[in-house]
Amino acid sequence: PSRLAEALNYCQRLRHLVLRGSRLGDDEVEELVAGLEGGALPALEALHLGANRFAARGTGACCALLRRGVAPQLQHLSLSFMPTLGDESAAALAAALATGSLPHKLAVDVSFCSLADEGAKAIAAALPLAGPSCNIICWFNQFGLAGQSAMLAALDAKHGPAFAHGTKVMSLFTFPF
Repeated sequence: PSRLAEALNYCQRLRHLVLRGSRLGDDEVEELVAGLEGGALPALEALHLGANRFAARGTGACCALLRRGVAPQLQHLSLSFMPTLGDESAAALAAALATGSLPHKLAVDVSFCSLADEGAKAIAAALPLAGPSCNIICWFNQFGLAGQSAMLAALDAKHGPAFAHGTKVMSLFTFPF
């Protein structure tokens, strides 16, 4: 990860970075993040980190990276397809959202993870404090009606009522089969 970070520091025009399924754990994400300099990846719009192995520490490191001014144009952060991301990871994400210092047009995808009601509620509580266009996509997690209700209320309050918000928070428990 440190060599990749060193190379990424020189990528001034890179718009999409896909590290999906790269077997990154918490330690590897922290090493990658530590090697990126403030102001790196100035044109990056999409960062795909899904299908890896990191959890709360790695999520916190990713969020700290964005608060340091790395990838200021980021619009899509995918942390999807990671069963290691649960309520502790959601709390780390919520803490970063609550600072209001993440990129303002950021959409965070935590679909197909292991978020339960507490994680969904934490993200929902932080969403109003995030950037004006910040959005969350959290399909098929483990939260129930309480988590869905909190997320829907937060998305509707931030962006106005929309049918699309219901599709962003579909849960594994939405369907009875």
